[in-house]
Amino acid sequence: MINRIGRLTVVAIAAACAAVPAARGEAQQAKPTVVVMVFNNDADPRTARDYEGLNKAIADFLTTEMSANPNARVVDRGQVQKAIDAQRLPPGARLTRESAMTAAKSIGAQKVIVGRFAPDAQGNFRIDARAVDVGSGAVEFTDRVQARADSIVPLVGGLAGRLYGGMGVAPATSAAGPAARLPMRAAITYGQALDATDRGDRARATELYGTVLKDFPDYGPAKRGLARLKPAP
Repeated sequence: MINRIGRLTVVAIAAACAAVPAARGEAQQAKPTVVVMVFNNDADPRTARDYEGLNKAIADFLTTEMSANPNARVVDRGQVQKAIDAQRLPPGARLTRESAMTAAKSIGAQKVIVGRFAPDAQGNFRIDARAVDVGSGAVEFTDRVQARADSIVPLVGGLAGRLYGGMGVAPATSAAGPAARLPMRAAITYGQALDATDRGDRARATELYGTVLKDFPDYGPAKRGLARLKPAP
C-alpha cells in the first residue's frame, strides 16, 4: 500500500513539473504580436513637405514605447519596413489600411497600429491612431492625442499606454527617456535619417544621424542607427 501511494506521488509530481513549461509556453503565446506602421502625413499640402520623415519617426517612437511592455511582443521597425517594401508601393504613396493589413499578416502579427498626424498653423500637433485585429480586421480601439508641437515624444508615450489599454493589454512604464527632449525639428531629422537608411542611402543617413547627435549626443536610437551604418571591421 505504501509503495502504491509512493508511486502515485511520484507520478503526480512528474505531471506537475511537466505542466510548468507548458503553462509558460501558453503564457508566451498569449502575448500578442504587435506591429506599428508608418503614420500618414495629413499636414496642409502647402506645408506637408516640411514634415517629411516624421511619419517614420512617430512609428519608431511608438515602437520604442510599446516595446517596453513585457506583456506584448512588438516587431522591430526594420522588419515592418521590409514587409511594407515587399508590396512595391509607389514612391510617396500613403499607407492604406489594406496595405497595412497585408504587411502585418506577412509578419504573423495579431495586432496592427495605424494612424496619421496633422500639425496646424497655431503650433499644435495631433496624432490619430487605431489598433486593428489582424485576424478579423475589426478596429479594437481608436484614439486622438494633441499637444503643442514640441511635446511630440511625450505625446507618443501617452498614446502607447492608451493603445495597450484599448487592446486589453496591461500597460508598462514609459521608456521615452532622452527622446522626450527631442524638439520637432530634431524628430523630423531623425525620421529622415530612418528613411535614408531604408532607401540604402548610407551617406545621407550618416549625415542626418550626425545632425541629431550634434545637439542630442545622448540620443541612443540615433547612435545605434549611426553605428549600424559603419562597415564591419
